[in-house]
Amino acid sequence: EIEGPGWKVCWDGYLEAYHHNTLHAETVGKYTVGNLMLHDTYGPHQRLVFGRKSLLQIARKPEDDWGDPSEHIRLIHSVFPNTSISGVVGDHCLVSQVFPGPTPETTITRQSIMTARVPETDAEKAATEAFSQMTLKAVRDEDYNMGFQIQKTLSSKANEAFVFGRNEPALQHYHTQVARFAAD
Repeated sequence: EIEGPGWKVCWDGYLEAYHHNTLHAETVGKYTVGNLMLHDTYGPHQRLVFGRKSLLQIARKPEDDWGDPSEHIRLIHSVFPNTSISGVVGDHCLVSQVFPGPTPETTITRQSIMTARVPETDAEKAATEAFSQMTLKAVRDEDYNMGFQIQKTLSSKANEAFVFGRNEPALQHYHTQVARFAAD
């Protein structure tokens, strides 16, 4: 379990990638194009498709030379209200579930690493451990560390309102769904 900042701050980080190049430069930002995203909605649920940096390499090649298109994207399935299923590197998948913490300014995240098959060789075990450590660092040490700083600023109540940008369709959709369910 990972202690995190409040719900809004914590969850919003799962729904966009433009912070990857700066905040995650040494972890997931090595693999992700931070300003490229496709977005689909399924009721309150969402699918986000981020480009991997390998897209930049194949963009200049004929389509017949691209290989498997799924190798050049990162799929994230966001299951409303609190689960993110993210296929990041190779046959590894990160499942994050965010739950309320003991105060409104905190959350608890349960993360699970899944693999397409049980790692058997030393190399497979090392790759799984490296993936696990990278995602833990990205979430706990980078996202949530920054999130706690943002949470402290929010708690000052210096701002009365916030505006989502056009490059944040997943955040817009999520908060629209929260408002819709809260009104029911």
